[in-house]
Amino acid sequence: MKDQRPFISIIIAIFNAQQTLAKCLSSIEKLDYPNFEIIAVDDGSTDSSAEICQTFPSVRFISQDNSGPSAARNRGVSLAKGNIIAFTDADCIVDSDWLNELVNGFHSDQVAGVGGNQLSPADESAFGKLVQDGFHLLGFATSYAQTPTRTTAVSHNPSCNASYQKQIFDEHGGFDESLWPGEDLDLDTRLLNSGKILVRQPRAIVRHYRPATSTQLARMMSRYGRSARKLHYRYGIFRPLNLLPFLTPFGALACGLLMFFYPIVLAVSLVIVLGLFGWQVMVYRSLSRAATLIWIIVLIVAAWHTGYYREMFQTIQT
Repeated sequence: MKDQRPFISIIIAIFNAQQTLAKCLSSIEKLDYPNFEIIAVDDGSTDSSAEICQTFPSVRFISQDNSGPSAARNRGVSLAKGNIIAFTDADCIVDSDWLNELVNGFHSDQVAGVGGNQLSPADESAFGKLVQDGFHLLGFATSYAQTPTRTTAVSHNPSCNASYQKQIFDEHGGFDESLWPGEDLDLDTRLLNSGKILVRQPRAIVRHYRPATSTQLARMMSRYGRSARKLHYRYGIFRPLNLLPFLTPFGALACGLLMFFYPIVLAVSLVIVLGLFGWQVMVYRSLSRAATLIWIIVLIVAAWHTGYYREMFQTIQT
C-alpha cells in the first residue's frame, strides 16, 4: 500500500557553517520518514560549506551570492516540490522522528505552520548548554525559548524548527528579505493576523548549537533586539516582550528610589538574588556554572535591550 504521508521539502540556509553542517545533513539523512527532499542553499559562504554539501548525494545544492537567510530560504521554497516545507538551520541536528511529529501537527487546513522544541546537542559546549538553559529560564518572555510539553497553539515557531503549508507560505509572501533576524516572527505574525493557526509539537525536536562565547552571544542578542524594534514599529505592541524596553527604565528607576529611601527593599532584593543564585548552585552543584548562568542571563537581557535602543535611536535620527 502506498504511503499517504505528504511529501516534504526540507530547506536549509547555509552561511559559513562548516563546523556543524555535516552533523546537520547526516541527521536529516537518517530521518524515519519516507517522502522528503533536502534543499541546501549556500548564501555565499567563504568556508568549506559548499564542499561539505557536495559530499551528500541526497542533497540538492544551490549556491547564490550573499543575500541573507531570508532570501536563501525563499530561494529554496521556490524550488521545493513538497506540499509542506520544513526549515532547520545548519547548526541544528534533527531527531529521527522530526518530520513525523511535524506532520502530525497539521490536523486541519487552518493550521498554517507547525514547529517543535529546541534542546542542546550531546556534544554542545558547556557554555552553549548554559545558554540553552538561560533561554529556557527566560521562556516566559518570548515564545522563541518556550518548550511546551504537549501540543499547543503558539504565536511563533522559530525558523530553526518550523514547517508550513507551502501554498499558505506562498500566499502570504514568504519571508521578508529585508529582515534578519525576525523574518520568521514577521511571517508568523502575518499568518496569525489572517486567521491562521500555528502549532508547537513538543516531540518535533531539533538540537541547536548555541553561541560558544560571550561575545558571540552578545552579538546575536543585539541583533534580536534590533529586529524586535523593527517589528514593534511595524506591528505595534503585538506581544508582551515589546513592553520590556519601556518598562525596564522605569522599573530600574523605581527600584533605585525605593532602595534609597527604604533600605529594607535593598535587603530584601539581596536576599532574593542570593536565593536565586543558591538555587542555581544546588541545581548545577557547581558555583562556577551557576555564576556563569547568571552572567549569561544578564548578558542576554542587556544585549537585547542595547540592540533595541540602538535601532530605536537610529530610527528617530532618520
